[in-house]
Amino acid sequence: MRTLLVFTKTGRLRFLSHLDFTRLFRRAFRRAEIDIQYTEGFNPQQKISVANPLPLGYESTMEFMLIETDTAFTEEKRKKLNAALPEGVEVTACTEPEPFFDLHKTYVSSAYEWREITPEDAARLYDALKEWLQEEHIIVTKVREKKGRRRVQTKDIKPLIEKVELQDGRLFTRLCSHDAATLRPGELLLHLREHGYAGEEHPVFRRVKQFSRD
Repeated sequence: MRTLLVFTKTGRLRFLSHLDFTRLFRRAFRRAEIDIQYTEGFNPQQKISVANPLPLGYESTMEFMLIETDTAFTEEKRKKLNAALPEGVEVTACTEPEPFFDLHKTYVSSAYEWREITPEDAARLYDALKEWLQEEHIIVTKVREKKGRRRVQTKDIKPLIEKVELQDGRLFTRLCSHDAATLRPGELLLHLREHGYAGEEHPVFRRVKQFSRD
């Protein structure tokens, strides 16, 4: 049976890599005696997958994990799993997805809160971003090296910035987050500084919502 879990990742656990975080969940499933199914082959792995994994240092109050179990994932099992998870991680909901649900193609954008900055800093960043968005294109350059070859790529990131909001002194951005095009707030701030923004804020980014296709 397939079950979609909604969970949080906050506090010190934001410094845990995606690979280590997956291992944390695997151990918790075993301790909670959740009957996760395994893949076939020479190196069987638990059937779990996460949508849009977070970069190191990011928090979230809405992450999605798809698991496959031999029996129904009940509310009692959710409580047992939470008891086996460390502080900062909590499974807040569990649902049975539609038969053709595809975890990696469903969620296409994410809303982030820029935390641990003052309302004044949030307002300055908001004004800078809104002014930047007045431009017809926002072209950024990335330099990549592969097998000793240096490759320069240019990209228009304006279509990836879906919304910028200031609510009660708190800054939020909604950005594309799917296989074809992804922009994270840390990258957005870096590009903003490369284009002349002089602020020295060091926000902690928290994903607060993931949006599915309309």
